[in-house]
Amino acid sequence: VHADNDVDVSSAVTIQDGTLTIVADSTCNSTGTLSVSGSIDTTNNVFWIQAYDVVLTGGLTSGSSATHFVGCSGVSIDVGGNGLTSTGQMRLSQAELQLLTSRNLTFNAESASIHVYETVSGDTANIADRVTFNAFANLAFYGSSVFKSIRGVAPKLNVSADMKVTEGHMVLEATEYIVDSGVWVQSEVQNIYVEPTSGGSGSIRSNTPVTWRSAGDLTFEVPMTVFGSGALMFQSDSDDDAVGTLSFSSVAHVTVSSSAVQQVVLTGADLILESNLVAVQANV
Repeated sequence: VHADNDVDVSSAVTIQDGTLTIVADSTCNSTGTLSVSGSIDTTNNVFWIQAYDVVLTGGLTSGSSATHFVGCSGVSIDVGGNGLTSTGQMRLSQAELQLLTSRNLTFNAESASIHVYETVSGDTANIADRVTFNAFANLAFYGSSVFKSIRGVAPKLNVSADMKVTEGHMVLEATEYIVDSGVWVQSEVQNIYVEPTSGGSGSIRSNTPVTWRSAGDLTFEVPMTVFGSGALMFQSDSDDDAVGTLSFSSVAHVTVSSSAVQQVVLTGADLILESNLVAVQANV
């Protein structure tokens, strides 16, 4: 289904035997919205949505297949919050997230950014597995967010609020990470992986205090520069089952650059340190 402008679905629609693709604003001239007041069920087939914006009061279901949201050229995407944010043109509020049912959920800002605002576990309770964020420019976590499992990929990734996954892994891939003070990054059951973008290199600038906490493994494959006036906490095996390794690869040096940083704390069932940890005056 392709439209130069809006696509409006006001009744119950069921699709059989194939992928469903809905494109509003097919010319990407900022005038196309997908509005669903009825419902759409793809009967376990993949569901693709491209638009300038979406307005959902009815459910979208792809069952055991994935649902993908794609922003038009130049369109940034806001996920979560009350829907009144202004950093993105395509916005899916917490209430709209609750209307989605699929195995995996993907947001693609192919020439712009993605901003994640507040979410709680109930908002994506009907997403069986992973939520993926692919941003061309910046991926920013501005509000406290909770998902079952996430993968975030962008050249620049900002962690400005608490992040938590409750069932699966948290996989982050970026060239430049910026981590603000006071945040917790947590996996309650599985692992956390902090990696460079595929085939490239990366770095982290982390304010303090900051806590990285994983029930399983906690793995860093990018170097980190630490500043601020608090503590930097790394904890694997947070569930104390003796399974969970804290790992720093050969390029993942940790360097404290501020004399006000108090301490660097490393906790886990095992530690693999293949790079330098330079704490200067901070306690370790």
